[in-house]
Amino acid sequence: MGPAERRAARGTPVPGIGADLSGGPASGALALLAAGLPGMPGTVLGHGTGAGERLLAVTFNDLAGGSGGARDDDEMSRAGALAANPRLHHVVVTGAESTLPYVDLDGPLTDEPGPSLVSAARHRARLAAGSADHFTGYGAKQVLDAHPARLADLLMDRKRRHLVRPVAALAKADGSVMVPARVYAAARRLARTPYRAGLESLAERLLRRRLDDDGPGGAADASLAALTWGRPGPAARWLTGEALAEVSVRLQASTRRSEVGPGQRPGDFRARAALARHAADLRVLEQAAEIRSQRLHAPFLDNQVVRACRALPEALRVQPGARASILRSVLE
Repeated sequence: MGPAERRAARGTPVPGIGADLSGGPASGALALLAAGLPGMPGTVLGHGTGAGERLLAVTFNDLAGGSGGARDDDEMSRAGALAANPRLHHVVVTGAESTLPYVDLDGPLTDEPGPSLVSAARHRARLAAGSADHFTGYGAKQVLDAHPARLADLLMDRKRRHLVRPVAALAKADGSVMVPARVYAAARRLARTPYRAGLESLAERLLRRRLDDDGPGGAADASLAALTWGRPGPAARWLTGEALAEVSVRLQASTRRSEVGPGQRPGDFRARAALARHAADLRVLEQAAEIRSQRLHAPFLDNQVVRACRALPEALRVQPGARASILRSVLE
């Protein structure tokens, strides 16, 4: 067991700079960029062997979750290939029963609840194997990828040809020839629906408890469900009819005093809301999975990075593989 593994066993981060390495394009790009920082960013001089030479890259291998699948295998393979870089020291944290979702809900108190509370144990296990300054790709999807509602924005700009590749990718993933027509119709309907009418429709949906009409859950169904001004969240299924009615009334009242103008674009609106929710959950994650003497960095949620990504053309961001392509250009 090396110094990094011994410190992880004690729950103490290694001095220096580290990064997550899940095998996805975001974490891989961050790890390579951090490994190329001047001054050789690994552990600080005087701490352990090879000090100041390599960046500590941490991969969480969730064997206990039983998720598996070709995608997970591919990401693990990519993580291993990237870790072969001589500037990286690779540590694999294997998930056990103690890191399963919902296994540890009596952790530190947070300012508010959030999705990361469910998986706080696995976050702590991964971060405990990291460095004092640890980079994570948290937020890359929300910042770089286009929200499915952006398809409606493209229709509003009369850029129909840019819908061809993303819709074809959805059809291939779903295996149905009906997907292109369904997605185009939903995007067209959203492009023609004003903000106020969209939220009034959502309020009516909550009032009538129509919460489970999003399809079986494939990629196409998820995109179709997202092609609206708003939709019920997962917590709506836990609420009583009386609570849903109260939410519906408040939602209708909010549309009357809303400052959203007639020129508001649905894709831009939904993307901003998704990013805001994800950024807020990062604070919950930091509190729930806090490791003493460790600073967690999420560069993709930095204001300058967010502004730079918002300047990217929508027609580029909706294309399949856009995130990997953009990050590849950054590395080059």
